[in-house]
Amino acid sequence: MSSQNTTTNSGVTGLDRRKMEAQMEAKKARRSKIFWWLVLIIFLAAVVAGVAFLKIKKDNAPFIKINGENISKAEFDYHRAIEKASFLNENSYYFSMFGLDMSTIESQTYDGEMTFADYFDQLATQKLVRTKALKDAAKAEGYEYDTTAEYAETINNIKEMAAEQEKKYEDYLKMIYGNNATEKALEPVIKENIYALSYEAKLEKDMRPTDEAVKAYYEENKDQYDSVDYHLINISADIPTTTTDEAGNEVAYNATEEEIKAAMEEAKKQAEEKRATVATEGEEYINASMQNSYFHESLHAFLYEDGRKAGDTSVMENTPYNGYLVASFEKRYLDETPTESARVIITSSTDAQTILDEWKAGAATEESFIEILEKYDEAGSIINDGLYGGISAGSVNDEIYAWLSAPERKAGDTMAKNVEGEANYVLYYVGKTDPKWMSMIRSTLLSEAMNEHMNALMKDYLIEDLNGQLKFMALIQQGQ
Repeated sequence: MSSQNTTTNSGVTGLDRRKMEAQMEAKKARRSKIFWWLVLIIFLAAVVAGVAFLKIKKDNAPFIKINGENISKAEFDYHRAIEKASFLNENSYYFSMFGLDMSTIESQTYDGEMTFADYFDQLATQKLVRTKALKDAAKAEGYEYDTTAEYAETINNIKEMAAEQEKKYEDYLKMIYGNNATEKALEPVIKENIYALSYEAKLEKDMRPTDEAVKAYYEENKDQYDSVDYHLINISADIPTTTTDEAGNEVAYNATEEEIKAAMEEAKKQAEEKRATVATEGEEYINASMQNSYFHESLHAFLYEDGRKAGDTSVMENTPYNGYLVASFEKRYLDETPTESARVIITSSTDAQTILDEWKAGAATEESFIEILEKYDEAGSIINDGLYGGISAGSVNDEIYAWLSAPERKAGDTMAKNVEGEANYVLYYVGKTDPKWMSMIRSTLLSEAMNEHMNALMKDYLIEDLNGQLKFMALIQQGQ
């Protein structure tokens, strides 16, 4: 321990809330075939037989300390594997767009002097701090949760994937979680993670904002959530960008200030003439809000000004796009359309209708749907018994939303839908839930409350790099 680095958690958890939420979302990807396949690609390597006893002993020695608790390399690598795979799964589309070589991702630069390897170390450390803080708080509260069933399910899933890849279970553990991974070493780690996530879910339930709190927040932020109906015409100034040279060729041209001014004056004149007809000629916008639309600053100010009434019009300069906007206000309101809730089985390996037929052949109850969900779901939905609330237009496949929101829909209705290139879905309809604006505000308030609570829990946690192997800690301490 001659080379020892320490820092408080406030220094290590430098990522913003979006990264914290990404870590929370990792639990939802726990059973995804895509998720495990990414992990397999990342960690696939030949298992070296006959590793020396002294090396195994060294690797199983304390690697870091968090709040005085020893963390083995096996435990660290477990969380690192999940965080890395989750991050790559969420960002694989963007990586492919930029042509990043996934086989050498760890050595590539993430930010400044930090490589992706350093960043994955940081994610793992943050996840460990969060897990330990949740565990400690839960135990201090006397919270109890039986992890037996979920642990057995996790191990069974890994064994199934090992069989599919025609690998020995013991070797597969090492391919996923590193050379120190054994079931004996990982059992307390996995169970602790399940326990911590369960307590986190309890906190979220306990901290769920009341309807009164949601409505109070809305009253202070109406401009963010109210919808508007309006018509709009965009008049672009005819500013010359090309000209003809002496040889008769068209070439690029930079307009003079006088030409730009003259073009803008003409555009304004045309815009003023359109005031009288914008309500009938303009493009119609229905149920537009800050949550689903982009508003030019001047347009937003016009539409949301107190006292605005139907038929009001305005002409405003479309800075910086060299033109004018002509708008006609129709109405402003709060969209009270309810969202939907359903229990959902998500899978990529089994036909949706096959699953639904199996359910129908049994008790065909909501309870039996939850049971069959535990058998087939691959998206970690078991955590909430597959219940998804706040489903709105645009948040799911259009055909699925049309089915959910159909006027005749009633509790207990079911649907099977295979979405090519995405996943297979089996749905059990539960009922209507809060309007979208309430769901969004409640989510915002809950996120803020959880963020504040978790920061308080983790604030004084000390992290010790026992072997000086975590480069990101030194970079943070240097102000990188």
